[in-house]
Amino acid sequence: MLGVKRLVPMASPDYAITVYNPQQVPNLVSIFAMYPDVKFDIMIADPLFSHQFTVVAKNYQNVFLNSYWWYSMYPEIIRSYLKLRLQMLPYSKIGGFFSDAYVVEWIYGKAALAKKELAYVLAEMVHLDYIDRDTAIDIAKTVLNENAAKLYKI
Repeated sequence: MLGVKRLVPMASPDYAITVYNPQQVPNLVSIFAMYPDVKFDIMIADPLFSHQFTVVAKNYQNVFLNSYWWYSMYPEIIRSYLKLRLQMLPYSKIGGFFSDAYVVEWIYGKAALAKKELAYVLAEMVHLDYIDRDTAIDIAKTVLNENAAKLYKI
């Protein structure tokens, strides 16, 4: 999870803030290059990392981008991540959902939101003739299920 700082002064221990540290990108790229056989599943919390890590995932076969965490779990941010990722990456490198929620209702709501926003973005791509309906359905299945199963061997 990149772009997160925990232990915010005068806040609950569960709270965090988003923090953009541009040095994280070159530092992590060195690690990705050193371990080409290790699969890295990256999740960003700060939207300022979105384009940078999408480029990284495009350039490194062992880097995958997964879902949206806490402060990115909003329709506009999810859409922007998805649009960028689907335009730049093979969809085999994109994860559709992750949750660290410890309450089942949160997981359901977040999963429903992630599915709705993926459907929105795919419908828009179909409407604009970037993809056809069958491809959109294939992308949805792959992003929401198959990629995680392959990446985590489940």
